[in-house]
Amino acid sequence: MSDRLSRPERRALVREDEGLLSMPVNIGGDSRRVEAQIRHLVGLFRSDRSASPSSDVMAHILGIFDKTTPVSTNAKVACKRGCAHCCYQRVTILAPEAFAIANYIRSDKDKIAAIIQTHQQTKGLSEEQRRHARVPCPLLNEAAACSIYAMRPTGCRGAMSLDVNACIAAYVDLKNTGIPMPIDHIKTMNVMRMILSAAMTLVQLPITGFELIGAVAVALSENAEQRWRSGENVFASVDVDSSTPPVFLAQVDGMARRVAPTV
Repeated sequence: MSDRLSRPERRALVREDEGLLSMPVNIGGDSRRVEAQIRHLVGLFRSDRSASPSSDVMAHILGIFDKTTPVSTNAKVACKRGCAHCCYQRVTILAPEAFAIANYIRSDKDKIAAIIQTHQQTKGLSEEQRRHARVPCPLLNEAAACSIYAMRPTGCRGAMSLDVNACIAAYVDLKNTGIPMPIDHIKTMNVMRMILSAAMTLVQLPITGFELIGAVAVALSENAEQRWRSGENVFASVDVDSSTPPVFLAQVDGMARRVAPTV
């Protein structure tokens, strides 16, 4: 007997999902909102009508990220426009984030040149080496503001601080001090990454983490997203982040297993 949904059950689920997709994800609450988001991303990944399914996926998930973070928490953060102390460190992203950023800047020759130049400067550097090298993110503009703010990846969205002096101590003075971060941002970042990773798992795409600058440099190459979706390892030359906790991967696998019969 099949555990997959019948057509009437699937139509009913689509109608139910439509009412959930625009809502914030209730972290720790009813799992239906999370599962609706995963199904929606699977549909976007499988679409053959978009030139960049990854851009569509990220536009949706980043919008839900912003809706999910409580307004009360946003009011407490010390981060302001032009405050770029943290924009000198190594950032890890997933492949769809790289393709979405690449698509976002594809018509800007100056940004593309800056990406390629910075990749050459930082390729192969460890997280600690990158921190001490003090190489700024090439996506900062002249006012030290993020030029891709609307499309900034989940890691950047989650890296918020409650104390600017702690950021200066850590990123400018290079002291080994902690940075107080709002727990709501961290929870939201982790859940959004899980939702994205579960959808990628269901469409049989690798959930490897890559260094941002190198990944975007590769994503800018011709037909990179199409080749990646076809199974080519286009990111073979990019530094890989192998620090993903096993518990995170186990949770992603559980999400994917629960949703699998419904997609």
